Amino acid sequence: MEIICLRHGESIGNVACHKSYVEDDHSHFTPEFQEVPSCAWPLTELGITHSKSAGKYIKENFLPIDMYFSSDFPRAKETAILSDLSKNWNFTELLRERNYGLADGLSKEQWEKMSQEEHISFKEDSIDWKFPHGESAREMIARLNLFLDLAKNKNVHRILIVTHGELIQCLRFMIKNLLFEKYAEWIETRGDVKNCQIFHFIFDKDEVMESSYLLKDNEYISQK
Repeated sequence: MEIICLRHGESIGNVACHKSYVEDDHSHFTPEFQEVPSCAWPLTELGITHSKSAGKYIKENFLPIDMYFSSDFPRAKETAILSDLSKNWNFTELLRERNYGLADGLSKEQWEKMSQEEHISFKEDSIDWKFPHGESAREMIARLNLFLDLAKNKNVHRILIVTHGELIQCLRFMIKNLLFEKYAEWIETRGDVKNCQIFHFIFDKDEVMESSYLLKDNEYISQK
């Protein structure tokens, strides 16, 4: 079996969070912006362009694909449709981004305030840690396993998944067969999954081969 994972294109939330958490610019987190939950964030113009580029690259390098799956969040659905790879997408909640609970859609400034009040920290992100009213990595892995079981039952060779950064990292953690106790260490060292980054997993008996392709200047570069 082979799995091709595509992270969705850039969304308005990606722009706002990068500005806030990396550049300390919280101006995107207006009351109007924060009325929209993260699950409803649409793609930016750049995200639209990159989604089309991802589709072109996958067409040229990974066909044939037997089944197409996507998270049912708008930014993933838009990416899937704009890729123009299939008319028969299977949209599922099993491929959604992690549920961040009360931390959903917060700026860095707001997160730090809440973390002080709730006495929590990202550094507590063990396999069972969760944001208040949110989802743990173990819970994400459980629904990923459910999805994979459903996919295996389809008896297909190669599938494409359009999904989210955190879920892709959980999938990589599972595939590497790391101990659950190592999850906090994995969080520290894994690096980020970029928008429209592609991961290709080939399952061959007891071995799994992983390749990655990064979109830069609208061209894909192998990260092998």
